[in-house]
Amino acid sequence: YGFKGERIQEVANLMRVAHREYPGDHEIQKLSVYSWRNENVLRLDNRQLQKKMCHISSGRVGYQYLHPRRRKEMTEIPREILIKLLAEEERLVFSEEYLTRCDDLILAGDPNGYIVAAQEVQTQVARRFGFTGDQLKDVVHAMRTAQVQYPDDEEIQKLSVYVRENKAHMGNLRVGDKVPDLLLTDLDLQETNLRDLVSSSAWT
Repeated sequence: YGFKGERIQEVANLMRVAHREYPGDHEIQKLSVYSWRNENVLRLDNRQLQKKMCHISSGRVGYQYLHPRRRKEMTEIPREILIKLLAEEERLVFSEEYLTRCDDLILAGDPNGYIVAAQEVQTQVARRFGFTGDQLKDVVHAMRTAQVQYPDDEEIQKLSVYVRENKAHMGNLRVGDKVPDLLLTDLDLQETNLRDLVSSSAWT
């Protein structure tokens, strides 16, 4: 479209945030998508993204973990190799290079830059272990779904920071349950109870 120099970055940033700049524009909302490739391409607009909490790079879609693909030609990853892959990924995601990459992507206008960075690291690790071509997709998927493939393997469950530190879960509250009496801290560091913020008639 003829843009040059610094204008290229400005236009690229505008394209990334168009759905937020024009929240009431239905045409733009339908045109703007986030795309990540797993075994299929998932296309979600910003509202769907927030609803589904789609974090493919960390092995989750919503609160549920991704499940391994099952196809005959899929590359098999032995447990001992998978452990080495996860250990190397763990080392890299705490590196200064990785953290800087995440910051750079986010500052460039991509609020989900850490997802791009995580995918890059996972692919990089797979290549370091000699996997190429179509194998890369299978190896990365195996790394993301290791906790599902080995649900009772304590070593694998603790190897990945995405699994080890992810506290998100579906919870056990249901419609009609009483509001739990939680202790909250506001921005002024003052503590209050959740039930104090709502009337007793709204506790369920």
